[in-house]
Amino acid sequence: MLWRVKPETPDEIAKRETKWMKRKLKLSKEQLAPVEDINYDTAAKKQEFIDNILNNGSRPKREQMTRSRQAMDLLAEEKDSRLSKVLTEKQWSTYLSKKRQLEDGGNTPSGAPGVRAGGGFPPE
Repeated sequence: MLWRVKPETPDEIAKRETKWMKRKLKLSKEQLAPVEDINYDTAAKKQEFIDNILNNGSRPKREQMTRSRQAMDLLAEEKDSRLSKVLTEKQWSTYLSKKRQLEDGGNTPSGAPGVRAGGGFPPE
């Protein structure tokens, strides 16, 4: 029997990322709502890209995948720009450190973000 992991919804991804950030970055009450909004906006936009690729019904062409990857990279840059305005310098440094660990293959110490289906930071 083949088991499939149910993909997370944008709301689930945003909640998981926000929960991780709240705990690991020690977000203040004032930071919580803007961070949650940023995480949700980003997750929803990512889902739109994925839906557009998959709704065609056929396998995406290489150039479509390249354009999608570029769009996702721009979306990640936008998210980082927005987060940098909400987080303190120390929180921002911690966030970037964990993000780099993820990008370097997910070889992270215990408690750090790991690679997950649906993207983003892990549950904890």
